[in-house]
Amino acid sequence: SFDLIDNHWLMTRENLTLEANLLKNPSKMSVRVVKTTIRNDVKTNVAMPDSIAKRKEDIIDKNAYRKNTSYIDSLRFDTLTSAERLVYHHFDTIRHLPAYKGLKFVTTLLTTANVRVGPLDFGQLYRVVALNNIEGYRVRMGVHTNADLDEKLYLGVYGAYGFKDKTWKYAVNARYLLPSKYDRWHAIEVEYKNDMVVLGNENTTFPYDNIFSLITGNNLSQLMRIRQLNLYHERDWIKGLSSNITLSQRTFYQTPGVFNFTHPDGQGNYVNLPGFNTSEISADLRYCKT
Repeated sequence: SFDLIDNHWLMTRENLTLEANLLKNPSKMSVRVVKTTIRNDVKTNVAMPDSIAKRKEDIIDKNAYRKNTSYIDSLRFDTLTSAERLVYHHFDTIRHLPAYKGLKFVTTLLTTANVRVGPLDFGQLYRVVALNNIEGYRVRMGVHTNADLDEKLYLGVYGAYGFKDKTWKYAVNARYLLPSKYDRWHAIEVEYKNDMVVLGNENTTFPYDNIFSLITGNNLSQLMRIRQLNLYHERDWIKGLSSNITLSQRTFYQTPGVFNFTHPDGQGNYVNLPGFNTSEISADLRYCKT
């Protein structure tokens, strides 16, 4: 429908309907999508601030998905039909069904290898037990918080033990999401870690301590224990431009028979060196045109 506003006909209501058959027989399974667009309180010849006119992202209330039904109804320009109210009822109800909860649990487990229990995630399950020539059998378990506990602060911790080297390993980390214009990514993270690392192959997606090593075995020749304190800062400045700054302080320890450290004593001899320290700062600037 059109309304006459300031001597101009403007479309104030628009209905779009899409119907599709998923199977040849339309009575078996079909989909009907209805989109209604209503424009209310239209004003013309009004200056718009640059903060809005030049903004490329949509303006969305941060708590939009946490509003209750009565709040949404108070903002809607039109009333829902009986069929439309039934659709909302189904979507609100399905989240509480045991079948849906079970499917969500399995999906989270398959995609993250974590078991979610309320505000905590336990895992990763494919790293619970592993085998290698330095640590022997290695067991590991970690836990970290998710957005159900806090949407700004994320905490994590894990512990591991090797039955051959009889040594505990562990790590703790905290990430905080900083304020950012237009809700762009902006985070700072601190991490303290005392664990084994395969030098030159620090694969965070599929690390060396995975459950498949029980079958294939893991004869590691570059495994070293490192104690490190890391500070990370990550930020998206504009669309496509991001930066990463890392401050690290590390202590490398020798692994007898694998990595033996020595240093000259000034008399032509080399003596054993249990470990050494390094301090590093690195910066990464990336731009991707989109």
